[in-house]
Amino acid sequence: RWGGGGGGGTAKDTNWEGGHRVMGLAVWDGVIRGDRVSNALVSSLDLLPTIVSLSGKQLKPDRSYDGMDISPLLFGKTDKAHETLFHPASSTEITAMRYRNYKAHFRTYGQQPCRLPNGTHLPVGDSMVHNPPLVFDLDQDPAESQPIDPGPQIMDEIMRAFQAFWQDVNSTLKSVTSFDEDPSFRPCSNTSSVCCRLIS
Repeated sequence: RWGGGGGGGTAKDTNWEGGHRVMGLAVWDGVIRGDRVSNALVSSLDLLPTIVSLSGKQLKPDRSYDGMDISPLLFGKTDKAHETLFHPASSTEITAMRYRNYKAHFRTYGQQPCRLPNGTHLPVGDSMVHNPPLVFDLDQDPAESQPIDPGPQIMDEIMRAFQAFWQDVNSTLKSVTSFDEDPSFRPCSNTSSVCCRLIS
């Protein structure tokens, strides 16, 4: 429960669990069992690799993909999916990451308000850098209300996964689109905003 206080927040533009953790639902009559529940860590980034796999095709091997084929999970062949997920704030910063049941915050901040009619934003909430990162055990504390000391082994595993992510990012193909430099590239779901490019 996130809405009643205790940890993080429910704003979509932050990396607290209450702002982006949602359930997923997969239906495919005769293929995906309807009585199956999973706590596997998955992401919308998994849609592309999964759909490509289900179509019998393969992704181009000359680049890395953040998503993975989760069809074995959907078909009940495994209970596992991602071990890590990374939460970017920009093309150059990861402010938080999941590692198994742990969540590490490298920077915490308040939500960014919706755009004003003139395309600007109100100020973002306070920002704090954490070194070492704040770590929460989401199995015990999904509201991220009490950071823990996970011990040196888990902290080392978190930091190695974080460094491996950046090594992969910096050695693979990159998009030249910069949401930081040109606000017109930034996705928008506020269709009442004059700067939103979505067609309602």
